Amino acid sequence: MKKIMGTVASKTIMFLVAVGTVLLSQSVFGEINVIVTVGLFTQALVFLTVDLTKEPLKNFFKILFVDLLLGVASTAVQIDPILGLVINLLLIFGVVYIYMKDLSTPMYFPFMLTYLFMMGTAPVIFSELPLRLGLLALGAVVTMLLQLIANGKKSRNLTNQTIERVVNKLIEEINQFQQGEIKEDTIAEVSKEVRNLAKFLDNRKTKAFFVSFTVMEKLNISICLERISLHLKEANKEKHLAVVQELKDVLTSLTLFIKGKRTRDEFAKVIENFAERSEVENADYFTYELVEVVRVLEKATYILVDKRKDKTQRKEKHTKKKAKDYQTYHLIKESFNTTSIRFSFAFRSAVGIGLAFFVTQYFELEYGRWMMYTMFAIIQPYASNAKDRFKDRVIGTTIGVIGFIVIFGIVRDPLYRSVVMMATGYICSYMTTYAKQTIFVTISALGVAAMADPSSQNFEIERLLFVLIGGIVAMLINRFVFHAKVEETTERLRIRYRVVTKELFRSVFFSKGECEDKNEIANLVLTGNLIEDKLILNNTKLKSKELQEFIDNQRLLVNDILFIGQNETETLDEITEDILRIMGGESERIEETCAKIKRKFEQSTLKVEKIQLIGMGDIVKEIKMIYFEEGGSHQGA
Repeated sequence: MKKIMGTVASKTIMFLVAVGTVLLSQSVFGEINVIVTVGLFTQALVFLTVDLTKEPLKNFFKILFVDLLLGVASTAVQIDPILGLVINLLLIFGVVYIYMKDLSTPMYFPFMLTYLFMMGTAPVIFSELPLRLGLLALGAVVTMLLQLIANGKKSRNLTNQTIERVVNKLIEEINQFQQGEIKEDTIAEVSKEVRNLAKFLDNRKTKAFFVSFTVMEKLNISICLERISLHLKEANKEKHLAVVQELKDVLTSLTLFIKGKRTRDEFAKVIENFAERSEVENADYFTYELVEVVRVLEKATYILVDKRKDKTQRKEKHTKKKAKDYQTYHLIKESFNTTSIRFSFAFRSAVGIGLAFFVTQYFELEYGRWMMYTMFAIIQPYASNAKDRFKDRVIGTTIGVIGFIVIFGIVRDPLYRSVVMMATGYICSYMTTYAKQTIFVTISALGVAAMADPSSQNFEIERLLFVLIGGIVAMLINRFVFHAKVEETTERLRIRYRVVTKELFRSVFFSKGECEDKNEIANLVLTGNLIEDKLILNNTKLKSKELQEFIDNQRLLVNDILFIGQNETETLDEITEDILRIMGGESERIEETCAKIKRKFEQSTLKVEKIQLIGMGDIVKEIKMIYFEEGGSHQGA
């Protein structure tokens, strides 16, 4: 009940703020710019989902440039249908392509929504353009101010909270172990939190490559915590119950130490007690590795806390030798081909919206903009998703039209009609499905049209007609223009994940420069996490057990590489070279490398080296299973 009341309160406040913003904008910038204010308000909210405060000035000028460019373009396209078509094809493609970083955070959306409002619903002539550009500039300023207020100091708190949530999930996992069986869902939740942390940290990079010390060490901490989660599956209740119970104190002390509620000496004492008791009570691989993970976790936490306290240690010098591979232009160029989901979606969006506006303008269709909005809504990255969108939009629009006719047939007074419009907008914020949202959006849009021109007739039928036409054309574009299939994109992501994993292995075990290597490793880990997010998103559609196994095994492989690579052991150089060749496709080396690992293990007398050799053996087995036993059509990288 408390959660429901909190949701109602937050949505009510947001609605009242939105209404206040619109009314203020109307008094300053005029009636015609009200709808643009709605788009800019959406922009500010959407951009809050990512952290832009690492380079605030640079990000502000990016947003300002795009907003102003779209503002000028929305007026320029009104001059001539052919000119408008050319501008839209180039501009829409560019904005969608550049700002479609991933499917879960479509940053192009607020830009395009505002552009469609300016171009289709509220176009202005050149003499009115300065006032509109002033509003757009103010929108960019407000967007960045909200960033500084909401995200300026959120990084440390948010990441600390995420680490604390992971720790709580690990404690829950330990409780489940004590009760008899660890649930797979709990392990999956730990991995999900680690991915979310990595995704947030990815936004904290500078110049699209360099990561701060906090990013590196928080990545190391999250990797160690996930390692513990994965390793607990190997625990034996009879042999390891006491060790696992002791682990609770370590995890609790970790969060207290990071938050400054426990001293370094107190934290160190807990770690030392855990290590001593574990080694006395057990002498098997599970205990050895668990102690080793905790030691690595301790080291990463010390570095994080010490550097946070010492401001002089925060100023890091970065080499620029490899940075070009991670700069924005390089990453954008990498996807510039017709098989890329990023390219195909941007191209289809440009063609669909551009043609819809051209037809509307050329034939002077009064309500043709609804065809354009339908194109924007239904053209999707994957054609299979578009089918559901089309069905939901038609159903929602039809019900909305009927609802509008009934409501406006009963409510005649303009004041009461305005109240109804505001109420539909408020209710819409509670709708969780696209079809339901479309119902209330339709009622609101038709209501605005009716109040703007009371003499017009049958515009509700025209809206439904243009929605149908726009939906059908959008479906044809999705089907025949650079048709993107989720299966094909998923296979390319799998191959890309393998390539990134191979490069990660190379960077971990064949490093050249310490600072450069840290950035390389951090970026490869973050890139792998983003690829995994896309695979998981795709699998919500495919529901493939084999793909889920691939994702789980890849994540385990990456964790093994990062953990084993924490300790440098020169005697393993020959083995790491063999493994790199196996990852490159030389499957014939697998048996020979396994035999070599076994011989070295039997000869070794060092506990740390034995743990590493077991880990290397696990890496070879995982590579064999992922690269040479799953699918089989794309072996190696």
